Amino acid sequence: LARRARRYAREVREFDRSRERARSPEPRGEAFEPGASESATPEPETFEFPEVLGWQPLVLNSAQSCARCGRSLARGDRAFLGLATGGPGNTWLCRECVPS
Repeated sequence: LARRARRYAREVREFDRSRERARSPEPRGEAFEPGASESATPEPETFEFPEVLGWQPLVLNSAQSCARCGRSLARGDRAFLGLATGGPGNTWLCRECVPS
């Protein structure tokens, strides 16, 4: 059990690192374009699940489907459960759809 827990923790850390690398800003050396309009700034991401306070990673014990993309999630897949003020909900997201 401890080996599985360590392996899962390592996979979650690797997943988090890969997401951080994907979100990292463009490399320095890019020239700033004077006169670029402020409207070119990306809009903040809108939340699709306003009732969800956070996402808890876990391994599924039963099949579910991703609430965002509809992908089937099988038993044993790693997924994220939406937690609301009333406790765990029934909102599941796959790794690709969980917000950063």
